[in-house]
Amino acid sequence: MSVQPLFYVILTLLLIALLLQIIDHFHHLPSKSKVTFEQKNTSETNFSYSDLRKKFSRLGVEKQKNIKLNNLIGVFPFIWTYLYIIISVLLFSMTDLMVAQLLLVLFVTGRFRSLQEIGHQAIHGALMPDRKLSMLLTDILFQYPAFMMNAKQRRTTHVKTHHKAIAMPYDPDLIEMTDVGFKPGLTNTQFVLGVLFPLTPKGLIQRFRECVSVVLNGSPLRFASVAVIVTLFSYFGLYYEMIFLYIVPVFITYPLFYWIAHIALHRWYTDCTDNVPYHEREMILGRPTKFEGITGFIIKHNIFPIGDSYHLAHSLHPTVRWNYLPQVDTMLRNNIAEYANNESVNLFFPGKDKPSALSELKETMVSVTSNKAESSCQL
Repeated sequence: MSVQPLFYVILTLLLIALLLQIIDHFHHLPSKSKVTFEQKNTSETNFSYSDLRKKFSRLGVEKQKNIKLNNLIGVFPFIWTYLYIIISVLLFSMTDLMVAQLLLVLFVTGRFRSLQEIGHQAIHGALMPDRKLSMLLTDILFQYPAFMMNAKQRRTTHVKTHHKAIAMPYDPDLIEMTDVGFKPGLTNTQFVLGVLFPLTPKGLIQRFRECVSVVLNGSPLRFASVAVIVTLFSYFGLYYEMIFLYIVPVFITYPLFYWIAHIALHRWYTDCTDNVPYHEREMILGRPTKFEGITGFIIKHNIFPIGDSYHLAHSLHPTVRWNYLPQVDTMLRNNIAEYANNESVNLFFPGKDKPSALSELKETMVSVTSNKAESSCQL
């Protein structure tokens, strides 16, 4: 296909993707919800956490209205994300510039993170009313082609275990870090290598073993989903594109993006007793993070997409769809003083008076001794 017709194909796909995003955005406008997001006028009448929890739980109830329409719109995020991947494949085939190709690899990697977070919404029941459909789509469109555990296993690990055991010894997310030696007592070099663990020989071998494991225990639908993708690339002769925009993201760059988000979302290894209320524990071991400037915008939408940049608000209200999380975050900031106690700014580089997500983690992890960073469980 010549360049000019290909340009029109790309433009058409882009317009469809943007249209789907616009429909989703306006369908889930906070102002259209019966749940009000305004703050009360005086500090004496601010909402309590229990007030906010009841208020935001109604968002899940509202989702059950117009079930067919909400199910249809719930499919849109998968569609527009795949359209952006297809556009990237076509652009990749049109250029020989290595810089442009590298940027497209990173962009597609960000779309894999988007697919992961769309699936994250699905396993919490926040994507659409029909949970079975959302779990099936998550498997077919992400878990299977990305060589990850199926959605049912992911729900068990994440929703039923992780959310009830944040940073406790049996938290699967914490175990994932300690199993590779990413824990307090590291040197500066060891910390950097830990942040980049998926790119190290040990990380690459671990990822290969994970992929082999899911294949050996895979269902026919898993094999079919991978076969469809490989067949489409092969049919159009896009072998180079398949290597750099499917194989490389799945095995190398997506694991890196996921790992960085994973280690940055909580205040790992901060001491906290187990007998505090769930929401207090979340606010001790979690943090809101602001992403500033152009770099912050890029990181937010590629490493922390689909509401993952509001992770603490999500952890406190896991069934709230990502469209509402910015307003939930604002309400929590305005009404719960402890919510922003441990706020960070940006991912890598700290702000003027606040740490970045990774600089705070480094302070906890890097020390002369292997003692944990001291912290109080008092809010």
